[in-house]
Amino acid sequence: MKKIILFIALLASTLNGHARDGHSLWLNYKNLGKANVEFNISRKATRLNQATLDIVKEELHNYYQGDNVIININEAQPSENVDEYTINGNQIYCTNEISALHAAYALLREQSINPNHKPHLEECSNLKYRILNHWDNIDGSIERGYAGKSIFFRFFR
Repeated sequence: MKKIILFIALLASTLNGHARDGHSLWLNYKNLGKANVEFNISRKATRLNQATLDIVKEELHNYYQGDNVIININEAQPSENVDEYTINGNQIYCTNEISALHAAYALLREQSINPNHKPHLEECSNLKYRILNHWDNIDGSIERGYAGKSIFFRFFR
């Protein structure tokens, strides 16, 4: 009888819960839908991916707590770093649409850490491609238990 009561109590407690999607688990910010996002794109920046710019605009419009964000894109020369941005308050200066995306998420991250602070951030990547920040440990285990054993550290098994 005790097992049945315990089972019913556990079942009742799980009916009350709800799952979050991965987006809300990351920064857990609320959809405000109020920020005006403006792009100032230089004439040199002709090879930009509009789909990426649309994601930047949507993310900042929906989740930025301020009233407006101005994104200035001045495409880097081939000899310069590929991925670079500077954030001064609500102004973002970047070299391409990918750096605009990274800057948008950096701005949202900063606002979730310190909502009353006007951030000043600079980032300059020396790598053409960004490296995935994964949870693999050197012993072959994965920190949060995702998908079994590590594929990166097989030689330690």
